[in-house]
Formats: sequence, structure tokens, C-alpha cells
Amino acid sequence: MKTLVKPKGGGVKSWLIPIVLLICLSSVYARQSQDSSDNLRIPDTDNVQIIQTSTGATVIGRIVEIDSLEVDFETYMGMLRIPISDISSIEEIPKDALKDGKYWFPNPNATRLFFSPTGRMQKRGSGYFADYYVLAPMAAYGVTDWFGIGGGFSLVPFIEFYKQALYIMPRVGIIQREKFAWCGGVLLVKLPSFEEDQIIGAGIAYTTATYGTLDANVTAGTGYGFTTDSYKDSTTNQWNFEYSGMDLPMFMVGGEWRFARRVSLVSENWIIPEIEEGIPVLFSYGARLFGEQISVDIGFIVPLPVIEEDIPIFPGIPYVDFVYNF
Repeated sequence: MKTLVKPKGGGVKSWLIPIVLLICLSSVYARQSQDSSDNLRIPDTDNVQIIQTSTGATVIGRIVEIDSLEVDFETYMGMLRIPISDISSIEEIPKDALKDGKYWFPNPNATRLFFSPTGRMQKRGSGYFADYYVLAPMAAYGVTDWFGIGGGFSLVPFIEFYKQALYIMPRVGIIQREKFAWCGGVLLVKLPSFEEDQIIGAGIAYTTATYGTLDANVTAGTGYGFTTDSYKDSTTNQWNFEYSGMDLPMFMVGGEWRFARRVSLVSENWIIPEIEEGIPVLFSYGARLFGEQISVDIGFIVPLPVIEEDIPIFPGIPYVDFVYNF
């Protein structure tokens, strides 16, 4: 008969993980219960409530009466009596956020069109991760309600990281109102470089303003572009710096129209007056598919040439990006 050997790691350690899990679950439950208790009230007439029950059901309406054990919850289908112990969460939203009986959550992409920012700033502590064409990841974050910063880099295959494009985008809110927002910022870019003795940069100092609601709005902006060139003199072994700025500003006009709960149309258009022959106007259009946190933009960019005999590309250069909001 084989001798029974006591497994290693028994005793107190074997109970440690279940105890820790129990504590974590208890804290989560307590937090949810506290949140539900804080929102357990009769709302104003301009607001409605969304109740999530412990069984996973979701009901929309408003609490009209509260007793020690249950609430009377009025929905468009009639009155419900819901035990307070079955309520896992309560969210209060404006009544106009309901359309055809469905909750239209706030547009998670109100601070951006395709490439260009709108006049709206991100709230403090909120932000997003984005990936343009899969090869250009970036992130943006609201440090305060009036100041935000973003940045990213390129991931072109077979190119060392120090040769990739890098960029940073600080911006400041000037006016932030419900239907009008205005901000200003700078985009600074280190362009891809294939020479060890040269660093090429570019950027734009801009301002943008947005008028309208989160679901239907127009954005206009202007800015001055510039380029920099830093190169190392092979004779003196010193770095030289050259700066060149545009004499005329660039202009941008765009907007977004949310025509369905999870779909909106987006357009962003640029006028670049100092390009002599080539592409003075960039027109873009597309659809934005989104949930409360994740969105996908699918569209086309159409260069409109100066020379009349040139035919614009149609439907355009494909454009795609993926965004995760947090």
C-alpha cells in the first residue's frame, strides 16, 4: 500500500484564495447596493430611470412611490412593483434621451470627427484609444474639463521604431456649453526619417468650434501649418535648424448627424490654399458605427484637384479607424 502524502500548500494557504474572492465579491455587492440606494428616489418630471434587476432584466420608466420593501415603477406598458432587494442598479437620464421607447446613450465620439477634433473637450478622467488604418495607434485623455492631451505613433512594418512618425496633441477648451464649444490646440509631428543625421517635423496650430447637439452638429476650424528640418552638418558636426510657416491658413468644415441609435454620418473637409498644383481640397465622408464604448469609422477620402482636366478619385481612398472610449 502506498503511503498517503499530504499535499503541499494546504492549511491556511488553501483557504486564502476563497477568502480573498469572498471579500472582493462582498465589496462589489456592497458598492452596487450603495449605488442603488443613492439613486432610489422619485425623479424630476424631465428625467426617467433605467433599472437593472438581479435577474438581468432592464426596464425603463420612473419611480412614482417607494416603501420599505418595494417601489412602484411606471413604464409605458403599465405599473410594475419591483422589490428593492432585486434592484442591482438605477440610472437616471433625461427624458429626451428616449426615442421610440429606446435609450439613446450619449454620443461617445463627440470630441472628434475623423482626424480633426471638434470644439468639445473630453471630461476629466475620460479618454479613448484609437487606431487609424491599423498602423497608427493613438490615445487621448482629459486631464481636466478644460485641458486634454493626446499622442501616438506609426507602426510601419520593417522600419525601426526611432524612424517612425511620432506626434502629440495638447489642446485647451475656451468655451464649453451645451450647444456651442470652442477650443484651441497644437499638433506636433515628427515625420518618419530615413537619415540618422536629419529630423523632420511638421505641425499645425489650430482652433475649432462646434455648434449643435451631440447627435447633430457642425464644426469649423482654421490653423496655420509649419515644418521644421533639423540636420547635422558633416563639416562642423553641429545641428542646424530650419523653420518654415504657411503664409495663408488652412480651413476645415465638417459635421456629424446621428440618424440611428448606433449609426451616424460623418464628414470632414479641408481647404489647403498654399498647395500650388495638386490637392487643395480634401473631402471625406463615411459612417460611424458605435456602442457606448467601441466605435468603427468607415469612409472615403476624395482629393479634389486644382487642374480641371484631372478627374477626382471616386468613391475615394478607403478610410477606417477603431476607437475604444473609456
